[in-house]
Amino acid sequence: MASKVGMCNAALNKIGANEILSLTEDSPEARKCNARFQDLLDALLQAHPWNFAVERVTLTASATAPNHEYSYKFLLPTRPYCLQVLRVYGDYEYKIEGRYLYTNYSDINIKYIKRVSDVNELSPLFREAFSLYLGSELAFPIAGSNALKQSLAAEFTALLKLARGRDSQEDTSDQFLDGTWITNRGIARSRYVVS
Repeated sequence: MASKVGMCNAALNKIGANEILSLTEDSPEARKCNARFQDLLDALLQAHPWNFAVERVTLTASATAPNHEYSYKFLLPTRPYCLQVLRVYGDYEYKIEGRYLYTNYSDINIKYIKRVSDVNELSPLFREAFSLYLGSELAFPIAGSNALKQSLAAEFTALLKLARGRDSQEDTSDQFLDGTWITNRGIARSRYVVS
């Protein structure tokens, strides 16, 4: 089974540092891993709509109405925590400010990227890419090496591309419908082609 400590140790191994037994132990490696782990994980989750991190939910309007242009406000989910709204279902005008979604509609369904707290939910490729990412961020503070940081960053970029590709294969691809911008652009371009 995967664990946060295991992912940190994978990163520490990549920079030749000592392994840790827990994120709260009193060692420089544990302190640095503990300080960076969640922020880096959240950033990487937010960088792509990973299938394992997508959640759908119906929001409940707040009891207090907003005091500006919209009629309703909805607190973004906290369990699991919403890192980014990917889609609001329906043709609704809305605005996200802070931790609230504002709109003039009383029923809202969203799709969002959640914070993943159980690292076993992460795909193996994602976990490996994350360990490279964490290792690249720890290379200079712990190992004092910019060259190692750059090398791990390059490995991370390559593996991230592979992980995104594999993740994207887990659903049907989006198709452009007639009337979309791409279709209309093609039609407009064809008008100016001279035979």
